Amino acid sequence: MTDDQILTQIREFEACKSWMYLDTDSPPNVTIASGCLLASVTDALKLAFQRVIDGAPASQDEISAEYFRVKAMPGGLLAKAYRGAIELPAAAVDELDLVRLRQTYGGLVEIFPGFDGFPGPAQAALFDLGWNCGTGRHLPGLGGWTHLLGACNAVPPNWGQAAQECTTANPTNNPGRAERNVWRQGRFRACLATS
Repeated sequence: MTDDQILTQIREFEACKSWMYLDTDSPPNVTIASGCLLASVTDALKLAFQRVIDGAPASQDEISAEYFRVKAMPGGLLAKAYRGAIELPAAAVDELDLVRLRQTYGGLVEIFPGFDGFPGPAQAALFDLGWNCGTGRHLPGLGGWTHLLGACNAVPPNWGQAAQECTTANPTNNPGRAERNVWRQGRFRACLATS
């Protein structure tokens, strides 16, 4: 799978936006692009925001004000409700997503040593999970998903069990997760026909 193919699939489930918005976690987090976390105002200040009105670079004060404005809003709103006076150019949004994609890939090959040899559908499902949960060794990172690790790292991999172990919680404030869980399960089950 190419980077573009992976990002296209991830963006089908993620709100890819050029402005800061809140995700659906509890409590919500300030994010940008395709769910890229801005853990602090310092993270936001590292980005090349521009003023919407004239395309001029946003000042540090404007970026800080926008970060705290969004952070103070309630979570669970449509992404456009958070849109403000500054945004990232499209190329910067794409670069943020590509950096995250490369980080996710690095984590996936570390915890799934056979990842590069997995069928494309399994790779797609694991990229999606890694994007959402992270790939760290502690929960919620995939490194803490012992049953999924066991299924995928078995020789040969047990794609049927992987399909059973790939779901994330479905809180009432994020009904889209049910659809995403079904999609992931289908990706793993597609691998059964090629095994």
